[in-house]
Amino acid sequence: MSVMRMRRQRRMNQRRQSGYFLMEALIAIVVVGSMALIMTRLFNQQAENLTVERQAQWMSQYLNAIAGYMAQQGPIAPTPLTQTGTDWLKPVSCGGTFPDGDAYLPCNVPTNFHQPYGLPVPTVTFDYTSGPSADVNFGIVRKKPENIPDPRLASKLSSFIANDSEAAGYQHINVFHALPDNSDITSGNLRANIDSQLAADQHLRIDGTNEMTGPLITQHGEWAMIARDQNGDENADPTRKESSINVNDGFIRSSGTGGYWLSETHAIAEEALRLASRSVRGMTEVGSGTTVDKPSCTGGMVPQLFVGPVSFLGGVEADPKFIAGVRKQVSDLGGAWQVTIEAVYEGVATWTTVGPNEGRALAISRCVN
Repeated sequence: MSVMRMRRQRRMNQRRQSGYFLMEALIAIVVVGSMALIMTRLFNQQAENLTVERQAQWMSQYLNAIAGYMAQQGPIAPTPLTQTGTDWLKPVSCGGTFPDGDAYLPCNVPTNFHQPYGLPVPTVTFDYTSGPSADVNFGIVRKKPENIPDPRLASKLSSFIANDSEAAGYQHINVFHALPDNSDITSGNLRANIDSQLAADQHLRIDGTNEMTGPLITQHGEWAMIARDQNGDENADPTRKESSINVNDGFIRSSGTGGYWLSETHAIAEEALRLASRSVRGMTEVGSGTTVDKPSCTGGMVPQLFVGPVSFLGGVEADPKFIAGVRKQVSDLGGAWQVTIEAVYEGVATWTTVGPNEGRALAISRCVN
């Protein structure tokens, strides 16, 4: 091969290699640019999600506060039926309407938490015609800086709020950004509905609209349950329902003096207590002249003793006599009775107290009213 030809071949190889290098450089630039664009979009999306999630937490806390207010309200419709903003759920110490300790929103919840995304002041409309419920209108979610409805962002807010409410145990809070027929799906209108009649949440609500499906377990060093009346005062009066517990038609009643009993009804329990109190407290056979202690009686009852002679002998064992008559005698000694047997027998014309070996009696004590 000539020298000229070899030089031409070398120049062609150099041009080919230069083209390869240029192509690889272009591919590398495209890849790096694409990765940068993806990372930028990812960072922007994460930043947006954080902002949306923070806003959704405020909204979820607001809905939970309304649900708590409705639970405390019970079946009675509140006045007024329409509320706006958030301050009405806060304590009076920061411009609210509830006493400190009884409020449903803390003071650190921003009054203007609705302002992001161009939202107006939220409005709550209560409806108690067929059961406690509330419609909450957050308004139209808008995209900035265009200030146009943003249904995508409204959907994301709806999802975040629903997740927060479900995590808090409120299954009866429904959040949506479109009507059931999707007629306004592009409007970006964010709404919520709170239905206190739904018994699906995991908390036992104080308005009595849900029921437990598991046992109530307490583990602490205090009383398991304390009954108070509508004024918050503890009530131990057995005739008041505030101090009783109804469990499958069984009532645990307080006696008001430290005692208690379980019965189907209060009257039956009292009758059972009276019958039990009138039952026999003691039964024994005693010799003539023996002392019998009185039983301790409650409920206004008094002790009583029944005595009946069961064996008797005229005279003494070594010299028995024919008996003409036998009678009992009971002397009240205060805290006890003394039981004696008297007899009239051959050779004795008057009632004479016999000894413990010559006369024995059956003594039965109980309480009577």
